[in-house]
Amino acid sequence: MSRVFDLLALRHFAPGETGVRQPFVDLKTLGCSLTCLEPGQQVKPHVHTNADDVWVVLEGEATYYQGDGQTCRIRQGMLAVARAGEVHGARNDGPGRFAFVSAFGPIPVDFVDGTP
Repeated sequence: MSRVFDLLALRHFAPGETGVRQPFVDLKTLGCSLTCLEPGQQVKPHVHTNADDVWVVLEGEATYYQGDGQTCRIRQGMLAVARAGEVHGARNDGPGRFAFVSAFGPIPVDFVDGTP
């Protein structure tokens, strides 16, 4: 397994509701994926009951879901943290593309709907 990744080269965008999520690291306790969203696409609000999830925004900006109806804007160069059990997700409601790396663990990670 490679230890160095060219994240910009890994980006892949496609039509659909949820965009493209590409796992690229699978360690004993940590996983990483790259998610690419076209305008209008989203990562639905969700929680991981057993894992923390940290997002680093590589490109664009989006509305980040924080749970309890709370949102904020995240953009290139920002980091968003969701502890185990905290609602998170994002909607690309801007005119351009949005891409972020997610680092999560421990793995395996569950995915529980967090829609209000």
